Amino acid sequence: MAIYHFSMGIISRGKGQSVIAAAAYRSGEKLYSDYYGKTNVYFGREVKPDTLILKPKHAPDWCLDRERLWNEVEKAEKQKNAQLAREFTVALPVELSEEEQKSLITEFCQTNFVDDGMVADICIHRDDQGNPHAHVMLTMRPFELDGSWGAKSKKEFLFLENGEPKLTKSGNKASRKISATGWDDKEKINSWRKNWADAVNQKLEANGFDDRISEKSNEDLGYKKKPTIHEGYEARLMDQKGLISDRVETNKAIRKSNAKIDATVALQEKISEAKEAQSIVRLLSPKEKQALNKLSKELKTFIHFGTLQDKKRMLANWRASTIVKNLGTMPVDVFSKIKDTEKAVKQAEEILMKESERILKKHYPFVNREAISDFQVSELITRTINTNQIFDEAEVSHILDAAAEHEIYHAISHFVNDKYVSHQLFTEKVEKNEQKINQFVATHHIELHEKERIDALPQATQNELRIAISNVYRYSLALQVISHHYTEKIHRVFPEYPVQELTNFEKENVVNAIDYYGDHLTREMLDNMKHTIPMRFTTDEKKVALAYLKSKLATDKMLVNPAILKLLKQPGMEYMFFNECLATDEIRAKAEAILDKRRNHGDRTEKDYYQNQDYRKYTSSHAFLNTIFAPNKVGQFIAALDRAEQDKNIEMQKLLGKKKRRTRR
Repeated sequence: MAIYHFSMGIISRGKGQSVIAAAAYRSGEKLYSDYYGKTNVYFGREVKPDTLILKPKHAPDWCLDRERLWNEVEKAEKQKNAQLAREFTVALPVELSEEEQKSLITEFCQTNFVDDGMVADICIHRDDQGNPHAHVMLTMRPFELDGSWGAKSKKEFLFLENGEPKLTKSGNKASRKISATGWDDKEKINSWRKNWADAVNQKLEANGFDDRISEKSNEDLGYKKKPTIHEGYEARLMDQKGLISDRVETNKAIRKSNAKIDATVALQEKISEAKEAQSIVRLLSPKEKQALNKLSKELKTFIHFGTLQDKKRMLANWRASTIVKNLGTMPVDVFSKIKDTEKAVKQAEEILMKESERILKKHYPFVNREAISDFQVSELITRTINTNQIFDEAEVSHILDAAAEHEIYHAISHFVNDKYVSHQLFTEKVEKNEQKINQFVATHHIELHEKERIDALPQATQNELRIAISNVYRYSLALQVISHHYTEKIHRVFPEYPVQELTNFEKENVVNAIDYYGDHLTREMLDNMKHTIPMRFTTDEKKVALAYLKSKLATDKMLVNPAILKLLKQPGMEYMFFNECLATDEIRAKAEAILDKRRNHGDRTEKDYYQNQDYRKYTSSHAFLNTIFAPNKVGQFIAALDRAEQDKNIEMQKLLGKKKRRTRR
């Protein structure tokens, strides 16, 4: 059945977004960004996107080269908060053939955007046969007749009712900035939404289908049924693997309720009553509310965890760009502004975390606060407030696990966009870029403080230096975040362990073991490790997984334990899984054969950090654990667990004592 989905947004440098990275992700192509000096490539799609680019007749031919097109856009936009591209996503009717779907989106883009002066970069995704959709990126500047970029906006002078020019307080003619194209007008966007529904309906009718779609809401159409929400490829893939996806589960409930209108009305009443019964009351004191209002005005944004993360990303970009522009130094006035903004963000976060702790204690008393991070708490409470519902234990566990999985990527996303996170890998990148800087100084006989001499060099040479300085700064900050993340995670499991005695490499190995074994990493496991090999999966489960890794067939993939499939997506966890396979006699040879084939493969990526570099080699899980939990350290780990258990028992005795005293009273 055809569905209506048309969502539109802006790709903005102010949000820390890269238009080259966006184009690479949507097209599945490897694209180099001149602005950031890095290659963007995203693997993992089972079906290659179907792509094409459309341009106005007077636009230059280089617009048809995806990499150059978006690099030219980056070059044309000078502002640090520049809007780089408009993007929209539409659902394609499953009733139409692939050729008809492509024809539909092509004709729609040509008529509505390209003929109006925009370049349209179209990428059709068909990873999920039940959810074909198109991502379209549009240029935001018009082209002049000579093929050069035009202006986004223009100045419009203001006049009084008598026709005389309106003046400012200083006596100048008053003016305002207006769109030079009209592409930002609300009426224009609404017309695009309607035109898409009309275009789809015409195609459906031409191909003999009775289904029709509308850009109007169910309420506007007078329907009592609730509309389904857009699920997306990742959500459908999770559902196929037997995992819970909030979006898929929501749609299942909606479709079931829509089966009978009368039943739907009754269900909506029950849902409404349930929401009222468990409505989440914000637990902010009057002083905290007043402080948040003041901070909201200072930061010029509505305050919640999401907007604060955006602010952090913008501050990181601002700081990095300033350091690069000034070749490693920070002007005092800019530094002061950044520090003031960072202070305001920190104050707002502290208030939200205090409130989150109260909500957690009130509605989720079963959650062990000491075992989860601040980020996990913020994710759970944000979901609770946004959905206005209290989750059950299974749902809470799912939310916390998902947050833990993405926490480190979330933390470093303010500085770098690397897919694979590793302290060693980032250290190598810092050293590599420091070598570039030193080589630059030696080659040109220029010190970094000699800005005038550097400015006299060719632009390409200057860019190489600035990119290297930016990389050193960004990856150095990312290293600090990774080290702190590892330390905090180890402390949550082994509260009394002297983490400072571990090297960063050892911390990373311990964290991998914590993530892989989870609740199985107990005192008993450490006690018996010399005699018993810890195993997370059965031999049969590992056999099935290795068969899939060898064949790469979708039919074999369907048989693999979903938990193993999830691990295989993460280099560190894949590394741990192979170590477990090497510790299983029955399948060791099969695992070694797959690893040998990978080592001999010609293509190298950053994922090879786990596969080919000398400092980290595959071994059996027994040998791996005996290395990180060596005899001289395992005692400390066990002691840390024992002390943590003792502290819990003491705390429990105190609580029991309080209850007894209350009972006597």
